[in-house]
Amino acid sequence: MNQAACETASVLLIDASIIRARKVVEAIARDRRLTLLALCKSFEDAYNLAEAERPSIIAIAAELLANPGFPMFKALLDGLETTATILCPPGADSSRFTRMGRVLDLCEYPKADDLVNALRLLTCDPASGHRGTLARAPKIRQRLVVIGASTGGVEALSTVLSHYPVDCPPTLVVQHIGHDFVPGFARRLNQLSSADVTEAMDGAPIEPGRVYIAPGMPAHLTIATRGWTCRLDPGPPISGHRPSVNALFDSAVRFGTSVVAVLLTGMGRDGAEGMLKIRQSGGHTIGQDKRTCVVYGMPRVAHDLGGVAEQLPIERIGPAILAASADHLEKGRAK
Repeated sequence: MNQAACETASVLLIDASIIRARKVVEAIARDRRLTLLALCKSFEDAYNLAEAERPSIIAIAAELLANPGFPMFKALLDGLETTATILCPPGADSSRFTRMGRVLDLCEYPKADDLVNALRLLTCDPASGHRGTLARAPKIRQRLVVIGASTGGVEALSTVLSHYPVDCPPTLVVQHIGHDFVPGFARRLNQLSSADVTEAMDGAPIEPGRVYIAPGMPAHLTIATRGWTCRLDPGPPISGHRPSVNALFDSAVRFGTSVVAVLLTGMGRDGAEGMLKIRQSGGHTIGQDKRTCVVYGMPRVAHDLGGVAEQLPIERIGPAILAASADHLEKGRAK
């Protein structure tokens, strides 16, 4: 970063403590080389703002790392070209925060002015980052794909969809995630994939080259009983979830051999029964293996029920989906 950039480095502060945050805000105001973009109390608000404004640095109070929204925030943060740091209070054991990931550097702040100096130095000499170029899979035509995921699904879906070509199989996804995170999550996947990844809309036609993410609202994503369109069903939660993977899978059963169902990492059993029904109706089913799952729950139950035809590590699932679609196309041509 050049000197001019250092002089105008913007800081997004995430801290629920007004008293502590006020001291940091006042210290930033005294340094002409830093500007405060905003003070956020929630990770949802912070991510939406960070995605829109791209701050030079995101400073996170260490106390917030126990917040349920932090893992999702951290996963989505990987897609932004910004530097993040944990604000570790004086006397705290900073080593316990290192497990939070490579993007998070540590900055102890015995005094607010010392913190500001550290932030300024960090923005002027950030750790070098690298965003790999995604290999594009060969163009194919295909089956309908339905995918379910929960804990660990952000990273898993990123890996799967990175293999998708421009004319990928039409794909519908249910990811258990906080509703406020869904727009940013969909945009993140859209950046990683050659496919067009969007939030599903009620009545939207299901088309090749598109991936439809269950939207940030209390509704099940299903396939309409008439036509080839997305349907958002405001019905009650299923197995405690809305949207539910089982609801999506159940709506795909009637398409028989034209379906590929995929169950990724996640806690519980949502999607397991639906996957079994799809396999019994002639569809192809893929479950993520234990080694690469963050939580080997949903795919384990599906496997135990006999619903999984292929159990694969996450890096092989994207190519397996495309191969199954290509094989289906070749069989259709041979008839």
